[in-house]
Amino acid sequence: MANTTVRAIQSKQTVLSSSTGAFTVAIKPNDTLQITHVGYNTERITVTALSQDIKITLQQQNNALEDVTINTGYQKLKPNEVNGSYVVIDNKTLNQQTGLNILDRLKGVTSSLLFTVGKSNNNPQNTTGITIRGLSTINGPLDPLIVVDNFIYDGNINNINPNDVQSITVLKDAAATSIWGARAGNGVIVITTKKGHFNQKLQVDFNTDVMVTDKPDLYYNPQISSADYIDFQQALFNKGYYNAQFTNRSHPAISPAVQVFEDRKSGLISAQDSAQQIDALKKIDNKQQFEKYFYRKGITQQYALNLRGGSQNISWLLSGTYDKDINNLQADYNKINLRFENTYRPLQNLTINAGVYYTNSNNTSGISPYSTVSEINNTRYIPYLNLVGLNGQSTAVLHNYNQRYIDTAGAGQLLSWNYYPLEDYKHSYGIVNVEELMAHISLDYNLMKGLNVNLLYQYDKQNTNQTNTQDTSSYY
Repeated sequence: MANTTVRAIQSKQTVLSSSTGAFTVAIKPNDTLQITHVGYNTERITVTALSQDIKITLQQQNNALEDVTINTGYQKLKPNEVNGSYVVIDNKTLNQQTGLNILDRLKGVTSSLLFTVGKSNNNPQNTTGITIRGLSTINGPLDPLIVVDNFIYDGNINNINPNDVQSITVLKDAAATSIWGARAGNGVIVITTKKGHFNQKLQVDFNTDVMVTDKPDLYYNPQISSADYIDFQQALFNKGYYNAQFTNRSHPAISPAVQVFEDRKSGLISAQDSAQQIDALKKIDNKQQFEKYFYRKGITQQYALNLRGGSQNISWLLSGTYDKDINNLQADYNKINLRFENTYRPLQNLTINAGVYYTNSNNTSGISPYSTVSEINNTRYIPYLNLVGLNGQSTAVLHNYNQRYIDTAGAGQLLSWNYYPLEDYKHSYGIVNVEELMAHISLDYNLMKGLNVNLLYQYDKQNTNQTNTQDTSSYY
């Protein structure tokens, strides 16, 4: 017999038994003996009388490994039966992240799953913005195949409620094509949702997240100052770079410093007036204005309720989620998820499952980004454009047309052509509404041990409605 550790808790003594299990320990009445041994459950015994004989039997621990299965979306296999590289992400790991969609929960939790965060992505065949094991093509499809509860999912992945997900299996290499065909060449993300179980007591899960996003830092990447920018424009002006803009019949907007240089050249203003105006422009830093008057702290809220349970022959699940997100530029996003799942076992060998999943979301655009607001005729990031008035009030900003042309166009008979970036988003905005309904039914019949017949059917309908509005007060 190997050594067993015996501890008298109240008198704080620890001794080791001999190879035969014998030990000696000094105790007093009402002391508690704690006996531990590797591979056995710990026992505690209170000694009430010193003369009593004590027989202690330790129960062996059950160290059997949990039966692990890998869900490929097509079938459940044991790890040694899966051909290829894979990773299983359980519910606990998913809940370590926060976010309104399931992709936000996957960032940084496994290798080989890459996100195009902070990078431009102009490939229309990479709508998810993720790749598995890098780029597999240049202009071809890059999106991995998404499988939800054994069905290929072609809808908007943002519609999937992350609080309904039980686990995710990522099939990383082309071996997945042996299961799902050529579409799996970019890898497969298999999503398994939560379900109720037979003979399960009522279980209630409520989750709420509130996330606050700070304002972005426009000074993170060093950029040329307003004074240096204007000095560079003056050097270009002296070499005739801007001459064509003043003869262009489309009356393009001309940056304020260049207009001052032209007015001085034409004799419309004196050298002193020109110097004063240029000095005033050099003191303007519109990045500071944008951070103060345009940016806000973003707020994201999520509320999720999940109810599930079951009796001997019926299991059920009912869940709902409400998401609301207002980003740093006042863009508003709202989403509602509702899900109902029911499993019925009329016969011992027959199981019928049916479920409905409904999503409705609205995404309303906000203020234009800094790159657009500080742009004149496709020249971006002009740092000395004055975006607001002295007290932060909305002011007109040059955008497409020369201000002197705007002041005279139409002889006063037209609506205003001035661009007010601080207010324009209230009059020119887009709303994208996405509504999706998924319904499925499946029958599973166990013919004999090791042989099952499984029939599945799913109906999926998604409507996307985009509305763009520009009222009479908008720049458009």
